Amino acid sequence: MTPFISKNDSFLKFASCFIILIFILPSAYAQSIPITGSIYMKDIVFDGKWTFLKEWKASSLDIIERIYIRSAHLDNFIYIHVNAVPDTSIDKGEDFTVLCFDSKKEQNVKPDSNDYCFIAKLGTNNAVTLQGSEESGEFAVIKNHDDLIAIGAASDENDRYSNVPHASYEFRIPIDLLGRTDVYGFYAEVFDYSKSQTFTWPSEINPENSEIPSPAKWGIIYSPDKSLPEYDLPILVLILGSLGVVLLSSRYKQNLFYLNR
Repeated sequence: MTPFISKNDSFLKFASCFIILIFILPSAYAQSIPITGSIYMKDIVFDGKWTFLKEWKASSLDIIERIYIRSAHLDNFIYIHVNAVPDTSIDKGEDFTVLCFDSKKEQNVKPDSNDYCFIAKLGTNNAVTLQGSEESGEFAVIKNHDDLIAIGAASDENDRYSNVPHASYEFRIPIDLLGRTDVYGFYAEVFDYSKSQTFTWPSEINPENSEIPSPAKWGIIYSPDKSLPEYDLPILVLILGSLGVVLLSSRYKQNLFYLNR
């Protein structure tokens, strides 16, 4: 005879699964940014700042020490806005933001030809593109893609996060250059010249000798080729799936009990 399984036992099993999912699995996604698909990116005004009320609102958000990173994708481009609220010094040509992508998410110790970085300097729209090299294991400047935009400017009264003028950067990065994939290695760096202070994402990275950190230390930005919600979808799916498995298992065991009575 199959032993009786109480509802309390089923609840305890579900609770255990839920705790594992909530407190353990998220660590695998802790250094990741889910990027959203947004038709509103076609309305972006590329002037380096938040230009009108809803300009970057329809995008995903990640925050590091009051640095607001908004990201979205549309058609052949990844769009990223970096809002550096703490940097109020406005040092043109000296303040800058770097965004890096590992196209194949290889996480190699040294950069290779699949690794790209894009630099926007405050007060200019002269983007700089870096590409890794297998031969040297370092980054080198290459010609900008014709459709690349990387521009920095001082914010104004339209900014969403602060009325105090601060450094702000906008990027439009061609997916054709990076290569299409659902997961990229990703790194962001914001430099405040007046304070000689560097903010990074992931936040625990500490750049050494002003060099771009090894791709092995980068986080990820995932699924840029399809629309995504702003919450962590994989974890939600696992939670719902586990709930279904627990309930089905409980129902099956109870049916066996009644059949064997």
